[in-house]
Amino acid sequence: MMIRRLLAVLSLVALAACAGGTPSPVARISDFGADVHPVLRHTAHAPVKAARYGVTATGSTDPNATLNWCSYTGTGNVACIQTATAVASAVNARVLAAGGASASQTLTTPTLSSPAVTGGTQSGTAMTGVSVDSTSTINSASRAANSIVRTNAERFGDRISALDYCSIMSVNGSTDNTACIQQAIYAVCAASGGQAPWGSGGEVFFPPAAWTFSSLSAPCNGVTLSGANNGNVNSGSLDYRGTVFRLITPANQSAISSGMTTSDYGGGLHVRDVAIDGSSMAATATVFDYSWVQHSTIKNVSAYNITNFFREEGGAANTIEDVVILGISGTGIEFFGDASACSDLASCNKRADLLRVNRVNMNGTVTSSGAHTATCFAYHDFAQSLNVDHAICENALFGLNIYCQASQGHNGEACPAFPRFHDLEAENCTTCGNISDAQDVEMRGGYMLGQGTASAHVLQVYNTNFGGAASSSAVGSYAQAFRNFGGRFGNSGGAAVVLGVADFVFSGSQIFSSNLSDTNNSIGAPNIEVTPTGSTTNPTRGIITQNILCEASGQQPLQNTNDSSLSLIQSSIWLDLGVTNTKVFGNEYSRCVSGPKDFTTSNSTNTIAAY
Repeated sequence: MMIRRLLAVLSLVALAACAGGTPSPVARISDFGADVHPVLRHTAHAPVKAARYGVTATGSTDPNATLNWCSYTGTGNVACIQTATAVASAVNARVLAAGGASASQTLTTPTLSSPAVTGGTQSGTAMTGVSVDSTSTINSASRAANSIVRTNAERFGDRISALDYCSIMSVNGSTDNTACIQQAIYAVCAASGGQAPWGSGGEVFFPPAAWTFSSLSAPCNGVTLSGANNGNVNSGSLDYRGTVFRLITPANQSAISSGMTTSDYGGGLHVRDVAIDGSSMAATATVFDYSWVQHSTIKNVSAYNITNFFREEGGAANTIEDVVILGISGTGIEFFGDASACSDLASCNKRADLLRVNRVNMNGTVTSSGAHTATCFAYHDFAQSLNVDHAICENALFGLNIYCQASQGHNGEACPAFPRFHDLEAENCTTCGNISDAQDVEMRGGYMLGQGTASAHVLQVYNTNFGGAASSSAVGSYAQAFRNFGGRFGNSGGAAVVLGVADFVFSGSQIFSSNLSDTNNSIGAPNIEVTPTGSTTNPTRGIITQNILCEASGQQPLQNTNDSSLSLIQSSIWLDLGVTNTKVFGNEYSRCVSGPKDFTTSNSTNTIAAY
């Protein structure tokens, strides 16, 4: 018996030596021993576990595999014998998934359930349900070469969602979201540091939904309110696809304003890619007030049932473009300044300077009696450089209403100046262009169509408060000069175009259907009338040339609209008494009842050519 036991011991020693056994690096040799060997078995094989050690670790290149430690002493299987170093290495290579921690692990396509990343770096791995604190970092290198690692606080500061402040359940088209949206705006303005993206505003994004609010203010520079797209508020169903601002703005307030006052000239208020429903606005409310700001924009906006759309007093270099406003009852775009309290215009900072309007379509409401109430463009007082390019105005009381109040003083120098209109289409307007006391007005192309007998004139240019006669020390008022090149004008009760300013050029246009209110053909009002009547200025220098008169390029009435037995008659050009130094030549008027006529019969300085 002793010999048998001695041989068994010697056999174990020999086997251990052949296995290259070394001292175990683990805490206690009895925990793992030097006689264990990791054996991979599929869970479906019902592995035999080593009861002595009780060690199980999950995880493998096969996600369904289980690693079990077997015991030589329990099984007599020599394959279970392994060095302690190999066992320790195998253990260290495993992730302790149950309440443990792991460092410097490489995870291949892992599935992580709601992990928390604190103070670390996550790169290139998509995770679901991750809780990330603001000190953690995100690396964009997988998407863009040479990108840098930024903290989450920096990344989240790029753009704020209004849903970060407004519960999605409250954004339903009826609940008032004013307070929570204002908090989002405060968030992009409140951060300190003075470095981008903080200290100079930021972007608040409005996901597709119907956002209801009354009045919002941007108290800092550089605030952008952006939507997903401009929605669908103009359909009959009002299904509110896209980002919609539903306004409940009270009387005499604005839905969106800059927060600047008197002459701050802050900058960078931008609104884009939204729709606006103004059905619940007060009659005297305004959507946008961009007073005293500069370099600000409104882009890609679709609006419906609006009382007043845009107001700017003071301010400079702002832009409105790609905007549609249907159902406007008040003023579409108002641009003005105020010099009434300025003794010296050179030092007066109350002027509004440069408003660009591109590709804007406005459509006014019509009352049950057929009356028009809207004004598409109101441009008045101490302002300069209104630039309108490719705009449409339909069903308005005034397409353009340009004027200067007597309180502005300064002999008209404080009146609106240098407006430019390119391809402005004003249709079915009571007065498509009413221009009074303005400096240096220029129009090119476009179309102005009156409201028939409801329109005394389609376009009238004159002076009301300024435009005094020349003296030995002054040439005259600043409120002078009008130029028109091209375009079509017609459909008025009296003369289609009336000119009553000192200096003017009217060239290359097509004019038709004047004199519609002449019930018995006793007047024969002309297409163009130059007159001091109704103006504080005598027209003293003018050119009328290369116009096609008394005919449109399409259909037009041939009969008197009041008596079908009479033909429609219209004269060509009248130069009334008091008009001087006006040259008329090169016009085509064969369809008119008479050619150009000069009513100054004695010592006239006007010239009417026979061709």
